[in-house]
Amino acid sequence: MATSILEEELLPARLFMTLYHGRWGAEEGYKRQERWLEIENFSGRSVLVMQQDVRAKILALNLASMAQGLATRRHAARKHPYQVGWTSSLSAMKDTRVRLPIGALVAAGALLTQTILGLSDAVEAVRPYRQFPRCNPGKLKPRFHPAYCRTA
Repeated sequence: MATSILEEELLPARLFMTLYHGRWGAEEGYKRQERWLEIENFSGRSVLVMQQDVRAKILALNLASMAQGLATRRHAARKHPYQVGWTSSLSAMKDTRVRLPIGALVAAGALLTQTILGLSDAVEAVRPYRQFPRCNPGKLKPRFHPAYCRTA
């Protein structure tokens, strides 16, 4: 978002805080894909392998998002909003994603339901306006050597 209005009277700077927080969800989504899913870390060099890796990681992210939505609805009556920790959610979905194609469709649905319900119980309170100092501002993002491959 950008503007060419420089006069403080026409567009006060305080209005930009809501705009900044409005795009925060999208920025967090990119961070999840780049840092936690390591979406740029491929297990091979062929186009097919890269497509499969990206699709499998996006599937894990979508399944984790389902657990987030269910947890939000299940714990809506509490004092603070609650959400599932993204790292634990993605980790559980990586394990579940590997076991999905092995079983039948009914067993796969039961496995997903069990995993998502289990994750929606492992929640953390979201307290607004909490801030912590950044550990390493200005540090370059890590890149992955082609020979390096974590279990994804």
